[in-house]
Formats: sequence, C-alpha cells, structure tokens
Amino acid sequence: MRPTLSILQRLQSDESVKIVGFGDSITGVYYHTGAVHAWPELLGDKLRQRFPAADVQIINAGISGNTSAQALARLTSDVLVHAPHLVVVMFGMNDVVHASPAEYAGNLRAIVRGIQAKGAEVVLVTPNYAYDEDPARPVSRISEFAAIMRQVAGETEVTLADAHAFYRTEHDRGPETWMRLMSDPVHPNLRGHNLFADVIMAALSAEPFVATEPPAFPASLPRLRSRLADRQPVRIVAMTPCDTLIATALKAISPATSVTVIPWNATGKSILELEQEVLQLGWTRYRDEPTLAPPDLFVVTAPPQLEGVTREQFYRAFAMILNRAQSFVPGRWDCLPILPSLFHSSPADSHREVEELMLHGVQDKGLPVVRRLANESNPPDTLLRAKLEALLRAAH
Repeated sequence: MRPTLSILQRLQSDESVKIVGFGDSITGVYYHTGAVHAWPELLGDKLRQRFPAADVQIINAGISGNTSAQALARLTSDVLVHAPHLVVVMFGMNDVVHASPAEYAGNLRAIVRGIQAKGAEVVLVTPNYAYDEDPARPVSRISEFAAIMRQVAGETEVTLADAHAFYRTEHDRGPETWMRLMSDPVHPNLRGHNLFADVIMAALSAEPFVATEPPAFPASLPRLRSRLADRQPVRIVAMTPCDTLIATALKAISPATSVTVIPWNATGKSILELEQEVLQLGWTRYRDEPTLAPPDLFVVTAPPQLEGVTREQFYRAFAMILNRAQSFVPGRWDCLPILPSLFHSSPADSHREVEELMLHGVQDKGLPVVRRLANESNPPDTLLRAKLEALLRAAH
C-alpha cells in the first residue's frame, strides 16, 4: 500500500494538516479511555511530538454504534465539511453484527471514493481483535471483516494500518498482556487506543512499528472543581468505606459546599459481586432514568484480596466497575478510584498484588487515583484530604 507521502511532506514542511478520525465507539471519546482521549487525539499528540512546527488539527468523528452504512450517510456532514487533508477510517465492529461482507466492502469502497473525490487522502484501519465472548461478534467473523478491509485497501491503493494483526499478536502473548489492552470484551482501553495510534503512525510514515507506553495525562477532577468554584451543591456516589471519608474531606476543603453522598454498600462483597452491582448503579441507570439527578463524582474501590478469582478475572471485573462508574460521554461527572492502600499503612503481600492490578487498571484508562505511597504514614482521612486537594488544583 502506498504511504501518504503528501501528508508527510506537509508535516515536514511545517504546514497545517487537518486529520479526521472517522469511526464508531472505538474512535469516539467515551469512558473506555477516561473520556478525555481516544486514538485520534493520541495520534495528533504523536504527530506534534514528531513534527513540532507543524499545525496538526484533529477532528474526532467517531459515533457509538455506527456501521459503515451509517458512516457513508454522514460522510459529507461529519467529515468532508471540514475539508480534511487526511481521513483515517475505522469501521467494522458493528458491521460484523449488522452487515454482510459484500455490503461492508461496498460501503468501504464508497467511503474511500467520496474522500478521494474531495482531494483528501485515506488510511484504512482494521478493527481490533476481541475476546471471543460476544456471540454477535465471534473473533472469526471480526477477522473476516479485517481481511475485507485489507482487500479494499489493496483494491483502492490506499494506506492500510493493520491494527487487527498487531492486536492478535498481543492477544497471543498471553492474558497478562492482552487484558491490559481491553476495556471490555470488544472495546480497547487507553492502552489499546495508544496501540492504534502507534500502528497508524507506522503506516503514515512507512516505517517499522514502534510500540510506546500510553501517556500519563494530568490527574484532575474537572467536574468537581467546577462545582466547587461555582459554589454549587455536590452530589457523590461512593463505595463504603470511602463515602464518609470523601464527604469529610470535601467539607474540610470547602466548608460552605452542600455535599450529598449516596453510599454504595461494598462492605464484605467480592469483586465479582461489585461488578454485578455496578451494572445497575452506573451510567446506564442515569440514561434509563432521565429524571434522576446524576452525581458530580463517582468514587470506587475494590476488595484488597483476590478472593478466589484469577488476576485476569480481577482486572477485568475492576475494569467493568470503572467503565460503569464513569459517564458514558465526557463531562457529566468525574470518577475517582481509591486503592485499598489508603486504608492500610502496612499492607500484606496479598494486598500489594491487588493494589498493582488496580493501579494498572486505572492507568490503562487514564483516570486519576488516590493511593498511599510507601513513604506516606498519615491516617486515611488526612491523606485523602491532601490528595483530593492536589487533584482539585491540577489542570484538566
């Protein structure tokens, strides 16, 4: 496949480059990546680092649930209207459920032709690999649609970023590597989106793939900070024993603020029980009950021990808790994980294993976190207040 040489020339010449990321929920900014960045934004950051003098503009045109047919219908209004120089296209995960292979291929060809007719270049990105747990999306069918994407890229002579192949390689390395790419059985997390960006960077530059670590974004609580700054009441959903601690800390930080805490009783419950409960208590509840006032902050924790589950089972259950404790779309509320070390100044070895898994889960979604460092001996209430103040000072 030919590299997008004119895009490289524009970048190397320090010109402006407008790039549209065109896809579904694996492109749009949703909770899977902490509701701040997805692969288009990460790609933009990587291009700015490599070409610091270039003016790189990123437009995210990802919409959850979209198929290639829906993409074709909104191509003009959501993509071409921006007069992009490059459109990076990734559809397929929903086509696997709703389209035939022939329909998918035809829609991709029409999308490519529509973009090229406006003088823009195209990169086609194969969908990621997935857990083989969704009966509507068996991995064999996802792989079939990835092969169609490769075929269309060859036919239309556009650049291919074969993310599916790289995801498959990571999957085959084993569960400890694979689990850390995925937010749920189908959607990648921030680490997975960073892999997408690395694969696309390699395709754009026609250079060998280089894997990088996902960026550590500034930890902050923008919704909560805004409410406090505007002297607005604050509503919090918090797992026990975090509920009383977070209320006390907030009242100490902002005595005039009206704080309402809705406790989520997590005492004595396993990680699997909490995973089931968050399905009813998380963001879908506020979607399904529009008159219910949403929180400004969702505070979660987890049991300090594995309790009869494997490391992979624990990581995935905690990832689902983080998924549902976040807002589906950016900005509605903040999510703050609190690790068990806050409550234990001298954790047992078994606690340290869980602490590491939880920390990985938080980092793999780009979320803020409260935890006790090795040199910190303050009691939980004092430590939480100090760390909460630091998060409220941090820039978003």
